[in-house]
Amino acid sequence: MIARAGRRLARYPLPLACLGAALPVIVSTIHAISERWIPYGDQAVIASQAYDVFTSHTPLLGQYSASYHLVSQPTYSLGPMLYWLLALPARIGQPISLTIWMGAVNIAAVAGIVALARRRGGTAFMLVTAAAVALMSRSLVPETYHDVWNPSAAVLPLTLLMFVSWSVACGEYRLLPLAVLLASFVAQCHLTYVAPALGLLVVGVVGLALARRWTRAPDSRALRRWVAAALVVGLISWTPPVVQQLTKTPGNLGLVRQLGTKGGAKVGFGVGWHAVVRTVGVPPWWLTVPADQFDRSQTVKLTPSALTVGSGAAVLLGLAAVGIAGLRRRRLDLAAGATLALALCAAVEVVTARTPANPHLQATLGYTLWWASPAGMFAWLVLGWSAAVLLGRRLALPRLRARALAPAAGAAAVIAVGAAVGIAEKPDDHASMYSAIRATATRLRAALPRGSVVSLEGSPGLTSVVRVALRYDLRLAGIRAALPGMDSRWGPWYRLDGRRYGYGVYLTDVRTETVPRGRVVASVRFRYGPAEYAIATSVWPVRPPA
Repeated sequence: MIARAGRRLARYPLPLACLGAALPVIVSTIHAISERWIPYGDQAVIASQAYDVFTSHTPLLGQYSASYHLVSQPTYSLGPMLYWLLALPARIGQPISLTIWMGAVNIAAVAGIVALARRRGGTAFMLVTAAAVALMSRSLVPETYHDVWNPSAAVLPLTLLMFVSWSVACGEYRLLPLAVLLASFVAQCHLTYVAPALGLLVVGVVGLALARRWTRAPDSRALRRWVAAALVVGLISWTPPVVQQLTKTPGNLGLVRQLGTKGGAKVGFGVGWHAVVRTVGVPPWWLTVPADQFDRSQTVKLTPSALTVGSGAAVLLGLAAVGIAGLRRRRLDLAAGATLALALCAAVEVVTARTPANPHLQATLGYTLWWASPAGMFAWLVLGWSAAVLLGRRLALPRLRARALAPAAGAAAVIAVGAAVGIAEKPDDHASMYSAIRATATRLRAALPRGSVVSLEGSPGLTSVVRVALRYDLRLAGIRAALPGMDSRWGPWYRLDGRRYGYGVYLTDVRTETVPRGRVVASVRFRYGPAEYAIATSVWPVRPPA
């Protein structure tokens, strides 16, 4: 009976492996639903901009960038594709729709990773990759996998791009449009993804050219159709930022180009080397559990151990050797995989080394290096698989029955790994803040008439995080709220610019000041990190001048 059940399961190793690899994402999303997640801070900015996609003031650029002060101008991520992705859930249902949608997108990305791993290395490599993806999920906080925040939203799509580019480099030209779509999406999410996305796409295209040359493939007409489709995808993806560059002065693309040459001292290539060896050395980042969400900004500055440096250098040399061996044997799968892994390591070096030494921007390494986890995982997978191929290793079991049951056993192991990672996930520690924001939003909507224009201000500090959450909720309720002093994050449509507003709203941190005026409609307490906050929200009508 057990053998019969195993043989039945063996018919479906791909969906079972996808399920096991995606379990950490599924559990993370379930936690968000149970905690009634609501966007706040930058998440709420993204939600509001996504809501505006289907309006006359659709955003042409991405999220506001912390690097703006290097060029003394508001600077943004390259494009609005993250907003496009979230445009429908930003308008449909409750705010939780956003995180459910993001979880679904990441589950689809994981499924694509596992399916392409099977194409590259067969069932055994697929199962190993699925288990590795589940294990890699431990290296980032669980919220990453349902979060709409731009550094989080691109992690798994970038991982999928690694496998798509590998397949393109092996001659699978039908994946070219998907490669361009993914590269455009992750590059537009956050500036930290530009270097890895560009490197992956270039290696994929060069590999495809070599594959066509070496195999003398005759179906050039079909190739041209897929290349044309990829060009159309690229044109659609990059039209908004190009339009902004041509119609605004200064244009964002020009400002981003200046970032590499301004900002004074950088953290340097020494710290960049630390990041590389921590990405692929022992123990690699992708197999470590972080002390907190942003701990890489500190660990990357510490001198790595001799073991980490030595093993990291050995992995890089091994990848170089695999690449050379693949070219000599005309094995593009080997050469392309190794080259992609090395390109990712080079991107880790560049992203880290070119980060300004300014303490504020140096702290951004806490999230701009999140993608080093899947990069390290990919490098280890390629190196291990290549070693098995070059050394002639094969998974051969002595008995036919055992061989028939091997895929089922492997899939069961992947599910066990994914379940263990999911069970170990800690709930989001912002649940009390979600509840406070939700209570405040409910009372604020009741106090303001639909269609009104309001000025939404507050005490310095944490109230800014809550205000942007309320601004999105009011937008859903048909109320236009401006946040004086935060205009650059939203665009000109949200500026008052002398426009008369009907109500003033003020959020008071009652620990530091008294309520300045108006009727208090909500008073809430919540924890954010180690501290407890108390915020009172007051509303007053603004009479028009006589």
